[in-house]
Amino acid sequence: MPRDSLVFNERYTLGVDVAKYKLDCSEVPGRSHWHLRNKPEPVAALVAELLARQAGGTDILVVVEASGGCERLLCEALWEAGIPVHLANPKRARDYAKAIGRLAKTDKVDAAVLASFGQNQRLHLHPTARPDPRLEEIRALVAHRRRLVDEAVARKNALQAAMPDVLRRLVEQELERLTADAQTILDAARDIIASHDDLDTRHAILRGFCGIGPIAAAELIAYLPELGRLDRRQIAAIAGLAPMADDSGKRNGKRFIRGGRPEVRRALYMPAITAMTADPILKAFHQLLIARGKPQKLAITAVMRKLLIHINAACRDSLKAQN
Repeated sequence: MPRDSLVFNERYTLGVDVAKYKLDCSEVPGRSHWHLRNKPEPVAALVAELLARQAGGTDILVVVEASGGCERLLCEALWEAGIPVHLANPKRARDYAKAIGRLAKTDKVDAAVLASFGQNQRLHLHPTARPDPRLEEIRALVAHRRRLVDEAVARKNALQAAMPDVLRRLVEQELERLTADAQTILDAARDIIASHDDLDTRHAILRGFCGIGPIAAAELIAYLPELGRLDRRQIAAIAGLAPMADDSGKRNGKRFIRGGRPEVRRALYMPAITAMTADPILKAFHQLLIARGKPQKLAITAVMRKLLIHINAACRDSLKAQN
């Protein structure tokens, strides 16, 4: 797509492609490219240069692609300095590259694409808010707990097969250790939540819903901090539970879900299964969908969405009462 057909901002945009050991930078305007080490000293020098530009009245936006945590050093330095940074979704950035005809993929090209991505007015990119360190800690705990639970399930499955007695004893010991460690991690996450009034209030709201236990509550607190601050459609879209249309001409395709946060859907799945049988409202809703001929998988997804909307409304009411 020709550059003239796009609508660009006049602000200074820096696109940064992040790797473990280096940062590739591309700026607009200027179109210059350079790279530096992904270390504290070079990052501090880059931030100082951006601060000097900002002090001179330049509107700045740094666009960084999420890269498995390698971007954390740069983003923390930018947030600390008060420089706007947008943490871009890698898939969205790559789709943009294809849309403007940048099919090649190198670190230099990716940095230039990110700079152009931030310049395009039609995308309405906003600075990413600095993550709450409390939620970051809870997120790390519940993510590791999930890995331990997956390992425990593998050990339980292994015990179903025939094996020597000595091996069986070892697997049983591993299973016992994994189970104990998972509980210790959950207790640690609960302690963090209990030590902060706002998080503890949210935890109490979540536990008040049918099917939401301590595990699901901790995961929803960690992975969905927007609860109560968005409307029903926005919160469903963030979770990846909003049905997407697939119509063309006279064809009305099936609605489907796409994108969103898989951690949130995973946290809501078992509570939705429980609510389908124990919560009168959601049970009736599920039965109505089945009576209309909806597939079971679709009905469960709809119950997850309905449960999330109810939770979001309760959190919104709590926030209003506090204000």
